[in-house]
Amino acid sequence: MLAVAASLDAVCAIRALLETEKLPMTALYPLLRSAIENAALAIYLLEPESRDDRLRRSYRVAEDDAKGSSNFRDLMADDDGSERHVEPESSATNSRDITRGEILRLIESRSSLGDPDAYRSEPLRYPDVVKVADSAMGEDKALDTSGGVSLFSWWQLLSGLRHGKQRAMLPILNRSDAIVDVADKSAEVKLTSSAVVITLVFQRATETLETALRLCGCRPKDTWNLPEDASEPDPERFSPMHPNERPESSDTA
Repeated sequence: MLAVAASLDAVCAIRALLETEKLPMTALYPLLRSAIENAALAIYLLEPESRDDRLRRSYRVAEDDAKGSSNFRDLMADDDGSERHVEPESSATNSRDITRGEILRLIESRSSLGDPDAYRSEPLRYPDVVKVADSAMGEDKALDTSGGVSLFSWWQLLSGLRHGKQRAMLPILNRSDAIVDVADKSAEVKLTSSAVVITLVFQRATETLETALRLCGCRPKDTWNLPEDASEPDPERFSPMHPNERPESSDTA
């Protein structure tokens, strides 16, 4: 899943920066937010026990992706409507129509999802995604999140830091080495990240990724299958290939 891979990538980048023992002022906070958001998206997709609910959420994400792709193509279009630097796809709006058509066909193929004509798309809001992940982590028996700052609160703080908002930066960043200019009544202050804050948020980001990975591991198992899953084809089991093994070729000498 790309969301899990993106979260892991951010976590690895943060770890590499921390190993330099030089904390940048705010550069780590967007990475932390990315790690949390991507892992939260994976949790959002995998959290429901019902496969139908998971499918509905995946359709919601797919439509949001199609909308983003369409908006990007609109921005890249020339004044005369032709697109530059992007392979043509008939039209930007049509990409959303194609995605919606595919979703309706998928709903029609699975009777437990209901009437395709009754399907209504809903906008994907990341505050809702993070709240779902926050709740799922609270129910994750492998974690102890009691008494700590909620994932949603950390995400809100990171959002403010990412956009350079004073409301977020002043309470969190360390201030030192003030140089006061009495003449113009100003001062220069050195701002640095708090190692404590970075550690706490990094721990929560890692825990979010761990919860996502646990859900990835348990959802494909037969234990979690529901009656409506009986019509699903059997999953293909992963078979590791030994280093010296090669796939058999159908070519004859």
